[in-house]
Amino acid sequence: MKAICAFVFATLTVSLASAQSVTRCGGPNTALNINWPTFQFDVCRTGYNPYETQLNTGNVNRLALAWQSTIGRVYGFALANNVLYAGSQNGNLYALNAVTGTPIWSYATGGPISGTPAVANGVVYIGSYDKNIYALNAYTGTLLWKYTTQGHVTGAPAVANGAVYLGSGDGYMYALNASDGAPLWQYSTTVDVSTATVVNGIVYFAAGGSIHAVNAGTGKLVWAYHNARSTAAPTVTNGVVYSAAGYLYAIDALTGILLWSRQDLPVGMVACAVANGVLYVGASNRTYLPSVYAFNGKDGTLLWQSHDDYQYSFDLIVANGVLYFASSDPNGTPLVTALDSSNGYIVGQLRPFDGQGGLLVANGFLYSTWADSQDQAGVKAYHLPN
Repeated sequence: MKAICAFVFATLTVSLASAQSVTRCGGPNTALNINWPTFQFDVCRTGYNPYETQLNTGNVNRLALAWQSTIGRVYGFALANNVLYAGSQNGNLYALNAVTGTPIWSYATGGPISGTPAVANGVVYIGSYDKNIYALNAYTGTLLWKYTTQGHVTGAPAVANGAVYLGSGDGYMYALNASDGAPLWQYSTTVDVSTATVVNGIVYFAAGGSIHAVNAGTGKLVWAYHNARSTAAPTVTNGVVYSAAGYLYAIDALTGILLWSRQDLPVGMVACAVANGVLYVGASNRTYLPSVYAFNGKDGTLLWQSHDDYQYSFDLIVANGVLYFASSDPNGTPLVTALDSSNGYIVGQLRPFDGQGGLLVANGFLYSTWADSQDQAGVKAYHLPN
């Protein structure tokens, strides 16, 4: 009987795998200038740019301001074909030259934007607090289509296999045709849903403290894990779903079975990144404790913890052996810290810094949002001198 069950499960697993397109996190990316087209670099939400070659552990301490824009409070951005796309709390979506910061175009939505844009096939997608999902021509800013939801849209779009996936405040995850905005399906929950992560034909997202996995083509529930307490987009790579909020969970991406968890360290936060089999997690400390932890992604073994005491580490990203994160020091001063991703030692810092997080590293540039006490805000770009 056990042999029969094992055979049926193996057959089902093969059938599911063969029916889905395989998602390769972090690639392919063949542009002359490397793109960062969506929240946390890819639809797997790894936060890992494997193509950066200019900034490294030996020179990141020499970063200098290249330009800054004043476009209002920004929470995240995307990069495609040397254009930086940023949505603002003033309701506008901006396209800026990524090297000079020169404005290219802007588009006014009907409400504040707090999510990160996504760019795919010459189209930029964004959600707005006005309850609409927008698709714009990435080169001109011309509106291609918009879709009205029943709730405020605050997350980041995920674009995969010809569809756009985005949740809203009405408790729904929406799947729309990426070309014309036609609705494909809706998945209903009772609470706000997080930004979606799309891997191998499955859409993963958090809602009400649970992780949901639904079929990307039909919207049917595949599994749900109800003890994760997460409200952030999960990171999915190498067949594992990682969720960090209060505790750290690693869940089998196909079955929803818990693989391992860590409930013994103060990692109570929602930011994580995965690179080369290592899971990096930021902490929300109210006391002087390490701000970043590195775990073996397979079994949760602690590899190292950072040698600092900064608070509220968020927006973790990894590029060329450097782990970047936004935080604040014990005095509450905002800063961006760069660690050697192999051991957790500090290799650079931007201090003083008036940033708000939303980090992106590509093509030798570090981009961050900023805001000051005079209600001025926007984007800053840093690169090496000369």
